Amino acid sequence: MKQSMATLNLASSLTETSDHESMCVIHPSSVVDASVRLGEGVHIGPNVVIERGVRIGDKTRIYANCYIGEDCAVGSDSVLHHSVTLREKTQVGSRVVIEAGVVIGSDGFGYAKENNGVNCKVPQVGFVIIEDEVRIGANSTIDRATLGKTIVGKGTQIGSLVQVGHNVVIGEQSTISDGVGICGSCKIGSEVLIGYGVGMVGHIRIGDKANVRSGSGVSKDVADGSTITGAPAMEEEQYQFHHSFINKLPEFVARLNALEESIQNQE
Repeated sequence: MKQSMATLNLASSLTETSDHESMCVIHPSSVVDASVRLGEGVHIGPNVVIERGVRIGDKTRIYANCYIGEDCAVGSDSVLHHSVTLREKTQVGSRVVIEAGVVIGSDGFGYAKENNGVNCKVPQVGFVIIEDEVRIGANSTIDRATLGKTIVGKGTQIGSLVQVGHNVVIGEQSTISDGVGICGSCKIGSEVLIGYGVGMVGHIRIGDKANVRSGSGVSKDVADGSTITGAPAMEEEQYQFHHSFINKLPEFVARLNALEESIQNQE
C-alpha cells in the first residue's frame, strides 16, 4: 500500500510539473507592484494583487483573486489556490500548498479591558512563517504574532477550517485535522497528531508525537508520546476507566436508592 501511494504521489507531481510548465503566464488583470521580484516560470492568475517588496520563487503558481501583502515572500514550487490572502510580512516556504480561502497573517485575537469595561485592541505587529512542504486546507486561518512569530513547521499538514492563534508554534511533520481551534501561544511539538474538532486553550504545550483524539478539549500540557481524549482531555486509559463507570450509573443509583430505603425501614 505504501509503495502504491508513493507511486501515485510521484505521478501526481510529474503531472503538476508538466501542467505548470505549459502555463507560465501573468494574467493582464493582475496588479503586480514594480518592486516585486518574480522567479522563473511563475504563474499569476486573474485579479491577483501583489504589493511592493514581495519575493516569489521559481515555478510558483498563484491562482485567481489572491492577495499578497507588502514584504511577503513565497518560495519555489508552491501553490496558492484561489482567494488566498497573505497579509504583510508573511513568509511561505517552498513546495507549500495553500488551498482556497486561506488567510495567513491576519491580526491575532488580542484585547485588553479598559477600566470602563471597553475592549481595547492590542496591536499585533509580528508575522507568520510557513516552512517548506506544508499543506493548509481550505478556509483555514493563521494569525500573525502579537510580537515575534507564529510558526508552522516543515512538512506539517493542516486541514480545512482550522484556526491557529497568534504566537502559536507548530513543529515539523505534525498533522492537524479539520475544524481544530488552537488558542494563542500554544506550543505544539513535532509529529503530533490532532484529530477532528479539537479545541485547545492558550499557553499550553503539546509534546512530540502526542496523539489528541477527535473532539477533545485540551486545557493543560500534554507529555511527549501521550494519547489523550475527552473533554476535559485526559490520558486515554484514564478516560476509558472513567467512561466505564458512566454506563453503570443507573445501576449505582438504583442500588443506592434501595440501600436508603432499607436503612429507613430499619429506623
